[in-house]
Amino acid sequence: MFSKLLMGLNVIIAITIVSLIPTYDVDGITHNYSIKDFKYKLVDAPLVPHVESYFGLLNKYCSNEKYNTTNRYVVELVDKFDLSIKNGTPSPTTGYVIGVCHVYPFKYNIQILRSWWEDPSNSESSKKQLIYHEMAHCLINRDHDPDRNHYMYPSINEIPEKIFVLQAIQDISNYCYSGD
Repeated sequence: MFSKLLMGLNVIIAITIVSLIPTYDVDGITHNYSIKDFKYKLVDAPLVPHVESYFGLLNKYCSNEKYNTTNRYVVELVDKFDLSIKNGTPSPTTGYVIGVCHVYPFKYNIQILRSWWEDPSNSESSKKQLIYHEMAHCLINRDHDPDRNHYMYPSINEIPEKIFVLQAIQDISNYCYSGD
């Protein structure tokens, strides 16, 4: 009897948790977000693992917290960009923008083109590379790199994940421990 009661309680709790997933209206489109603090940290659910991975590198390789430590950020999938705010750099290979970083006082907003993200021909590694690229713009003020084999090149190339993660660690270390 008690176990049946607990089983029923688990179902009620699970339903309650699902119904509490925050939503946020951006340009008339309702987004479901999933990350700790809805008020300031809004990340579209499919992007969470890559965002958390980059923050893991920052926390491990930048102990002095010189990077943009704001707790106010949005990382979202969008159907189109408002490029009047900040022009993204069109990819030399595709000719269009797939990710943009907007930096505002005390917050930042990363937008990823939904059609690119959901295209099955784009690998999980390429998606992670794109998130790392945009977060490096926002958090450590990293500009584009002219090297086609660098994750900060203006377009996503199939760079092995081990390589672009090492490049990101190097960029984080250079930024966090530079003299300025």
